[in-house]
Amino acid sequence: MSATIDQWERHLGEAAALLARVTASMLPTIRLLDVAQVDLVDGSRTMVEWLASRLDIERSAARTLLALARVADTDLEEALECGDITVDRAAALVRLKAAGASEADLERSRGMDLASIHRLCADRTPIGDEAEIHAGRYLHMQPTLDESAYKLWGLLTGVDGRTVEKALDTRSDGFPNHPGLTAANARADALTSICEEWLTGENPGHATVTAEIFIDAQATAASGGQRGASVAGGPRIGVNTLEELLCTAQIGMTALDDGFRPVAVSKRHHAIPPAVRRAVLYRDGGVCVIDGCSSRKRLQPHHIRPQAAGADHRSDNLVSLCWYHHHVVIHQMGLQLDPDSPPRRRRFLRTRAGP
Repeated sequence: MSATIDQWERHLGEAAALLARVTASMLPTIRLLDVAQVDLVDGSRTMVEWLASRLDIERSAARTLLALARVADTDLEEALECGDITVDRAAALVRLKAAGASEADLERSRGMDLASIHRLCADRTPIGDEAEIHAGRYLHMQPTLDESAYKLWGLLTGVDGRTVEKALDTRSDGFPNHPGLTAANARADALTSICEEWLTGENPGHATVTAEIFIDAQATAASGGQRGASVAGGPRIGVNTLEELLCTAQIGMTALDDGFRPVAVSKRHHAIPPAVRRAVLYRDGGVCVIDGCSSRKRLQPHHIRPQAAGADHRSDNLVSLCWYHHHVVIHQMGLQLDPDSPPRRRRFLRTRAGP
């Protein structure tokens, strides 16, 4: 087996060297096209845009190619042609040279991984106008076209960014380990957790959301709950989110016919009465009942048998779960509690929740 792995490793190395040689062969042509300002001739705004379009690559890859072509570094191109360095290392060395690195720095970089080269480059790069960076700070939030998710991106100063990073990592460090959970997943969960805590405080019985839910009865029935439900003035929601709102929110629901006429209206109410929440929390000893979890952080009641299946808010159908197991594992990942597992050692079924 080890011999086979060695062969695979050599094959990958040869493929990376081939990619470097192919890239090197492209640079003289890109350089000529750049001088000829072909981007203007073809109506593109920049050469990066033109390359991304013609080569069908990401703009970041187009920027790398253009930077390598424009620097016209003979030594780097020869190293690429021989397959001695990768495209990413060549691009990192170009940035390092542009930052004013000394020959000693360049020589030292030979023994560094790419992350170390990037840090060395950052150390050699002037920090810039801090006031200008602060003035340009932003956070954009954009819903996807179907309003089922949000995209977030932005810019913060170095200190503010490190503060946010530390807060998210510290919060996510308290989450249980879960197979397949990446650092990016954990940070996203941590951001939601911190924002929810700020809105609701530490009161586990406080409704996290006050929501008016409108349901297109025909579309919801035809799709098994996957279409037709939305929060008033907000995003569309599916079965998992609706079930979570029934656990945590103060809600009112309105069913609509195909002419958007109300056919059924419920009064706004706490999905689970506060007295029942407190009784369940007391019964469970103020701790998450998932086997192996001892968290007392932001405990929330959850229905063992979902309301969509006709269950009610009786205490014997409710358990106390920490925010992570309730919000992330059950209502986002779609896992279900095993109803036959012990009351203080609840486990999950291997199958995910269906529509």
